[in-house]
Amino acid sequence: MDFARGRREAQHKWSAIAQEWDEASRAEIVQRLDEPVGLVILLSLQIVIVAAQVTIDWRLWRGGSMARPRLGRTLRVVSYLYALAMLGRWVLTRTHAIPIALHWMLAAYLFTLDRVYAGPIAERRLRAAGR
Repeated sequence: MDFARGRREAQHKWSAIAQEWDEASRAEIVQRLDEPVGLVILLSLQIVIVAAQVTIDWRLWRGGSMARPRLGRTLRVVSYLYALAMLGRWVLTRTHAIPIALHWMLAAYLFTLDRVYAGPIAERRLRAAGR
């Protein structure tokens, strides 16, 4: 009983301080994410990502891609890290939910490419090519 009472008193004492710190740090993080330099970097990265997606999809559409297990595993790990980074961004800022959801869609795209390069789709292509 004494431990529970002490914990409640500590939570009551520190809750106002923690809440002020959370709001201040969250505001600073959001401000840094919305700076013009950050937006220019973000836009250039998005253009590179879309160009890579178009190139990869074009090659897959034309049947020019074969199994690349190492690339597939790398894409899977990158997709996990990307999704976790966006989850961390959402937890820290608690804003920008729609862009974060779109980033999760990009992470899902990378995860899907893992299946193309290292999963059952790649195995079928190898069998069809006689390798």
